[in-house]
Amino acid sequence: STIIHIKNVKKGESVGYNQNETTKRDTQIAIVGIGYADGLNRKLSCGNWNIKVDNQPAPIIGNISMDNCAIDVTGLDANIGDKVTIFDSSEDVESMAKTIGTISYEVLTSISNRIKRTYYK
Repeated sequence: STIIHIKNVKKGESVGYNQNETTKRDTQIAIVGIGYADGLNRKLSCGNWNIKVDNQPAPIIGNISMDNCAIDVTGLDANIGDKVTIFDSSEDVESMAKTIGTISYEVLTSISNRIKRTYYK
């Protein structure tokens, strides 16, 4: 996916769908254009999963919403339009499955048809 917005929030402000998490410090957040309607399981919310920005981990902060999620990019070189990686290896998929209490096949088959697919031979 990509970063679609970047915002600075003060310590103690709520972040994410339902304002379920508050920041523990001044934080720079990035909004990523992927949510649970795309197959990003809501159990990955509130720090349970890291999205990679330029191969650096950025934890999901707050609840994942239908079309977006927020990540903590404090201290990272993150910009609007930057590509982000949800998972990039079978090990990542296995780890994600374990985090949400399922199997890797369910993670992969949960990816909705809103996500562009590219096939390689």
